[in-house]
Amino acid sequence: MKKIPPQKQISLAPSEGTIVFKHTGIEFIYPEPMSGAPIEMRDTMDFLKYALARKDWVSKWWEELETLAALEDLTEKQAETSKLPTLTVLEGGLAKKTNES
Repeated sequence: MKKIPPQKQISLAPSEGTIVFKHTGIEFIYPEPMSGAPIEMRDTMDFLKYALARKDWVSKWWEELETLAALEDLTEKQAETSKLPTLTVLEGGLAKKTNES
């Protein structure tokens, strides 16, 4: 049986926010109003909340992940089957002139 880790508690300052992913859903804890938190923090949290609610965006993201995984598999297979390049040193040329000097 899989062992469940103990619960964690975190402390947030009034100007901090967090997103908690639970078995029952996602909870957005926003910074308190007038706490001095940058407006960009609230905007970012609002955008993430909106993005997670968009089923079409989530579906598109999964499609892109699957495409990337397929490309990685293909690249790995090509690397395994391709022969590594080799170099051959040819006698003569500058090495021969240096020895004659």
